[in-house]
Amino acid sequence: MRSRHLALASLALVAVSCGAEDPTQDESDVTALPFAEGSRAARAAVAFVNDPATTDARLKKAGVTTTSARAAVLSHRDGADRAPGTSDDDRYDSLTELDAIRGVGPATLEKLSAYGLARGYGDDGGLYHGVYFTEKQADRVLDLANTASIAELDAETSVDARALATIEAARPIVSMSELSSLSRVKGTALRLLRDRADLELGPLSCGPDLKCEAGLFCTGGSTEPGRCVSTNVPGSGDPCSADEGVCGAGLVCGGRSEDFEGLCVPAWMKDEFANEGSGSIPDGPDGSVGVSVDVLGLATVPMDAIVTTRITHPRPSDLELTLINPSGTEVLVWPRGGGPIPASFAAPVPGDESANGLWTLRIADTQAGEQGTVSLFALELTTRFD
Repeated sequence: MRSRHLALASLALVAVSCGAEDPTQDESDVTALPFAEGSRAARAAVAFVNDPATTDARLKKAGVTTTSARAAVLSHRDGADRAPGTSDDDRYDSLTELDAIRGVGPATLEKLSAYGLARGYGDDGGLYHGVYFTEKQADRVLDLANTASIAELDAETSVDARALATIEAARPIVSMSELSSLSRVKGTALRLLRDRADLELGPLSCGPDLKCEAGLFCTGGSTEPGRCVSTNVPGSGDPCSADEGVCGAGLVCGGRSEDFEGLCVPAWMKDEFANEGSGSIPDGPDGSVGVSVDVLGLATVPMDAIVTTRITHPRPSDLELTLINPSGTEVLVWPRGGGPIPASFAAPVPGDESANGLWTLRIADTQAGEQGTVSLFALELTTRFD
C-alpha cells in the first residue's frame, strides 16, 4: 500500500555573504520544491500570488523581504502593462513556474504558502462534472492522482484505462480544474477517484473497538465511528489575529464576528460533509423534502456553519430552508421571499448542542403551482470543545 502522506522535500540552505538583503535573496538556482505540486500548500502560494489584490505591500507582509524578488513576482504576473487583471497578464500555472522567478526559492515559497493558507487560498473544492468535492477531498484526490502508480489506480479504482493514461501523462497535476479538463476524466472517473482517495487517504477511523495510535485520541466515536486526532497544536485556544482573523499553521479561525475576534482551533475541528442524493421538492403549500449528512469526528459543539446546496425551482422565493441539528433543534436559515438561494451561505446554529450526528436540511415549498429538485446538500462546520 502506498504511503498515506507525502513527505516534504528537505533542503539545506547555503548562507549568503554579508550585506545581502535576505538569505533567500537569490534562490533561482534551487530546484527542490518544499511541497508537492497539486498539494494545498502549493495551490495556496500560487493562488495568493495570482490574486490581483496581491500587491507589493501584501508580498512584503507575507515575508518576501527583498524589493527585487517582489518586483520580479509581480512583473511576471502583470505583463508588459504592469497592471493586474488585464489581457496581457501571465498568471502562474504551477509552483515550479513561481519557483523559477529570480529571488524565489523554497524559503520564499513556504512563506507565501503559509500566508495564503491562513487566508483561505488554495481551496479547490466544488463541483466538477457534477461531482462535488470538499476541500479535503480535493486535496486527497490530487495527492492520489499525482503519487499512486497507474497499476494501483487501475486495480483499485476501476477508472477507464484511457483516463488513467491521460492522468499519468499530465503529472504533476496542479489543480482540480486541470484534472477535470483531461481527456476522458469526467464524472464517473472523478467519483471513482474521490471514493478511493477517501478510503485510502481519509482520516483514521476509530470507535469503541478500534483504538487510536499513541498520542492521538478518538473524537466523536464513543458510540459511533469517530476520527483519531490530536489537540497538541501550538496556538490552539489563542484568539485569531485582530487584523485579518487568521491563525498559525495547523489551525483555523472559528467564531469570528463583529464583536468577537474568534478562536484558533486545530484544523481537524473544521470539515465539510456532503450528500449528492437527488430528490424532488413536492409542490406546496405544504410540500417539503429533507436531505441529511452524517457529521462525525469533530469537536463537541459548532461555532460556524456554511450550507451549500444545489436547488432547481422556477420560483425560488417560494422556498424556505430549515436546518435541523442532531439534537432536533430547528433553525430557519433561508426564509420564504429571500430571493434566489445562493450556492453557499453562512447559517446560524446553536452553539451549545452537539456537532456530531445527523444534520438535515428541510426544503419547504410554501406556494402551490411549481415543483423543484435538490441534488446537493453540504454542511461545513467549524467546532470547539464545550
